[in-house]
Amino acid sequence: PSLPHRLAWMAVMSLKSANQWLPACFVLVAGSSPIAVVMSACSLGLHSDDTGWLGDDPEISFGRHLALLAAVTIWRAEKLETLLQRLQRSSNIVKVTGFGACCKNSAADPAAWLWPGFWGSSRRFALIVVSTIGYGPFTRHVLPSIVCDEFLWWFMAKGQDLVNRKVFQLPTTVDIIVLPILDTLHFIPVVTKVFLLGVLEYSAYAAPGCWPLLLTISALAWTGHNVHLIYNTVFVDLPEQAQQLWAARHG
Repeated sequence: PSLPHRLAWMAVMSLKSANQWLPACFVLVAGSSPIAVVMSACSLGLHSDDTGWLGDDPEISFGRHLALLAAVTIWRAEKLETLLQRLQRSSNIVKVTGFGACCKNSAADPAAWLWPGFWGSSRRFALIVVSTIGYGPFTRHVLPSIVCDEFLWWFMAKGQDLVNRKVFQLPTTVDIIVLPILDTLHFIPVVTKVFLLGVLEYSAYAAPGCWPLLLTISALAWTGHNVHLIYNTVFVDLPEQAQQLWAARHG
C-alpha cells in the first residue's frame, strides 16, 4: 500500500483503539459546560425542554457541532462493526452447515438455530437505527449517558488491570463484587433513558423521513437487551460469585 493509504489505516486503527473514551471527550467539547454534560449523563429521565446539556442557544457553534458529529460517528462506527461481525458469524455457520440444513434445523428448533442470530443482529441494528434515523432525540437526551457509561467501563477496567499489575493485587471481593456493581450503577441511566426515548419521544416523533414505529421498536429492543444484561449481572452472576467467594473463605 502507498504511504497515504498506510497513514489513513494507522489513523483508523488509532481511532478504533480509542473508541471507548474518545466519544466522551468529544461530548464534553460539544456540551455547553462539563457540569451540564455530567448532570445529563447521571440523570435517569429525559429533559423536559429542548436544551439540556447542549445549552439554550438556538444554534450551537460550528466547533461544538463538529465535536457532536464526531462523537456520534465514532460511537456508531464501533456498533456497526459489531453488527457486521455478528452477521459474519451467522454467515459462517450457514457456510459450514449448509443452507438447506440450517433451514431444516431452524424449523425444527428455532430457539436454538434461528433466534440467536436474528436477535443478535436485530438488537445491534437497533442501535444504528436509533443513532441515525432518531439522531436528534438520541443526541439531545441519551448520548451523554451512553458515552459516560462506556468511558467509565473502560476506565475502571484499565485501572483495575494497572493496579493489579503495577501496584498490588486487588482483593477478590473488589474484582468480582464491587466493580461489577459499580458498572451496573453507571449503566442504569442508559437503560432508563433509552426506554423513555422509545416510549415518550419516538412514539410521537414527526420529523420528515422518520419512522416512529421503527424507532420505537428499536429503542425497546435496545432496552430489552440492556435489562437482560442487568438481570444477568444482578440476579445470576453476582449471587454466584458471592456464593463461591463465601465457600472459598468459610467452606
